Amino acid sequence: MRTRLATFGIVLLLLPTLAAADMGKGELSASGPTVVRLAVSPGTFEPRDLELRPGRYIFMITNQGVDHPIDFVLKRVEGQDADGKADPRPVRGARLTRLIRNGETSSTPVVDLKAGSYTYVSPLNNTPECSLIVR
Repeated sequence: MRTRLATFGIVLLLLPTLAAADMGKGELSASGPTVVRLAVSPGTFEPRDLELRPGRYIFMITNQGVDHPIDFVLKRVEGQDADGKADPRPVRGARLTRLIRNGETSSTPVVDLKAGSYTYVSPLNNTPECSLIVR
């Protein structure tokens, strides 16, 4: 009886994970997303500049010493709207899932980065734009 209950408990714990894999979200693939860790301190990011290969990423951001909630925004520099003007909108899905307070960490959903130039910034922390090159 205990073995059956333990097995049932494990299945219940895995059910959301199995459902996500079934829906084709791909988070469980052998070549899953790479985690990029960034730290935000008053007025700056660390590291300030990144170079990555095209692929799937999760950005994990830690607030280190900023005394108010902060965010993270990733924008494609070369993006253009239908009229050919620069498109200042963030890369789809490349925002934190929530604002983070001092000492907290949060992440973006999985972001698919193509070759090109990007910037990342924390508007609520007044950081300068940092460079991300994907090649």
